[in-house]
Amino acid sequence: NYALRGLRIPAGDHEVRFEFKPTCYYTGEKISLLSSLLLIGLVLGIVGIEYKNRFGVNKPTKAKS
Repeated sequence: NYALRGLRIPAGDHEVRFEFKPTCYYTGEKISLLSSLLLIGLVLGIVGIEYKNRFGVNKPTKAKS
């Protein structure tokens, strides 16, 4: 069990720091952020295109013959 850790430290002022900063975690975090931003952009783009197609000003009108 790696949950508990202990150290023998002599008397006095000390700073004990346990750090776990794997590079793969931060790389995965950046990939996840980029993927989320691309997905949001894709959804907003599709919604914008659909809105323009349904309610757009540039809709061609049928001429009376």
